[in-house]
Amino acid sequence: MHISKQLCWVVFFLLMPKPLYGAFERLDVSARAGALGGAFVALGNSSFGGFYNPASLELLPSREVGVFYSQPYGMSELSYFAFSFADPGFLPNSLGSLGLSVKRYGFELYNEKTVAASYAGAFERVFFYGFSLNYHHLSIKNYGSAAAFGLSLGTLFLVSPEFSLGFSGFNLNRPTIGKTSEALPQSYILGMAYRPDGNLRILIDFEKDPRFALMLKSGVEYEPVEAISLRAGFSTEPKKMSGGIGIHYGAMDIDYALAAHSDLGLTHQVALMVHFGAPENEPVFQAKLLAFETAWYRSESLKSGEVIDLNRASASDLLRVPGMSRRAAFNILRYREAYGAFLTISELENVRGISPGMYEKIKDYLIIGEHE
Repeated sequence: MHISKQLCWVVFFLLMPKPLYGAFERLDVSARAGALGGAFVALGNSSFGGFYNPASLELLPSREVGVFYSQPYGMSELSYFAFSFADPGFLPNSLGSLGLSVKRYGFELYNEKTVAASYAGAFERVFFYGFSLNYHHLSIKNYGSAAAFGLSLGTLFLVSPEFSLGFSGFNLNRPTIGKTSEALPQSYILGMAYRPDGNLRILIDFEKDPRFALMLKSGVEYEPVEAISLRAGFSTEPKKMSGGIGIHYGAMDIDYALAAHSDLGLTHQVALMVHFGAPENEPVFQAKLLAFETAWYRSESLKSGEVIDLNRASASDLLRVPGMSRRAAFNILRYREAYGAFLTISELENVRGISPGMYEKIKDYLIIGEHE
């Protein structure tokens, strides 16, 4: 007697002794993170940060949209799709960043949907914090649907320009869904990211789900040339090897990852990220790394009477100006790239993110020098 594959899946879900125990497990929703063995909590500078570390959304240099698709082990019934959006300049006066992410997992007989609304803020330029409110919706054909809200929190500390620490906690409120008393999966992750030189990054995450043993996730990322990133990773519980490549062109990143499970086989992942507001001649990936590294900048501020040339200043120079925010500094560079040299200091009032109050604080530290 022939039994269809879909019928087998229905029987599997219905006969599970705890049908919802495995629902809404944490899955990689970034091909970059997937290639790095899932280690992403201490970096996470992606619009998908709400699913890894919501605090990292504050490190994005400009608005970003992403789409992601994965088909684990070549099985269409396990495929999942994700969409993400983040805007670091939506709130006025540098009050923080907002993000929205959506993930759908499963097929027509069984599917899970998660919608995450995220906020991120910063204290000084080295400590970032954020949270995500996650709406989980489960649907099983002929058996109805149920929903629950989960809360995730994240922090990110830039110890130095080369080293960062991140921490995330997921479903901290221990939500339950439907009639089951079993809480949705919780997890706590401590991550580290280290960049020993300009072309190499090393990431390590330690993840603990109270139900299982401690999981190690690790990855390396190497940039042989400006437009290409090569990645490799390893994770335990279960043991998986992974690798991938990132192509960075103009305002786009295209990421691909391949993960190998010793028993279940191969998983393919692909993602497209579009960055709105990045200069056309600056790869998005480089803009992200620049934003990440110059966020940690503690060089001595300019003293009264000291000035810098607005048309020649780098991001690090601008961050020395008292009252200058990180986002305003990057928006000045974006504006200068798009419209050319500033003709007057008052033209700063046209730059997004510079409020009248900030303008009054910074204007006396800036001059208009010679420009082409």
